[in-house]
Amino acid sequence: MPATTTELTGVFVNGRIVPDARPLPDGTRVRFVPLPDDDDDDSGPPPPDEPDDRATELQILRQSIADAKASIGLVTHGQFMAELAAEFGFTYPFRKE
Repeated sequence: MPATTTELTGVFVNGRIVPDARPLPDGTRVRFVPLPDDDDDDSGPPPPDEPDDRATELQILRQSIADAKASIGLVTHGQFMAELAAEFGFTYPFRKE
């Protein structure tokens, strides 16, 4: 019986290849061929940009919590709407004409 080939794509996640389509039956023989990095299709989520060591992650988390408690980086609803209005060219507060 001649072998049939079907091209499947997937993404490498946590040490495993996760196919974009439904899973293959157990025992299916597969061959892996890496795609070039300049592939324009959506081949899944990119790898995380976060640091890979726990100490740095904890430091970032602690700083984020401190910033939230100090309201650093937060804007009021009015500030947000005014910035949105300026960016998209409408008036805020809204006026009935």
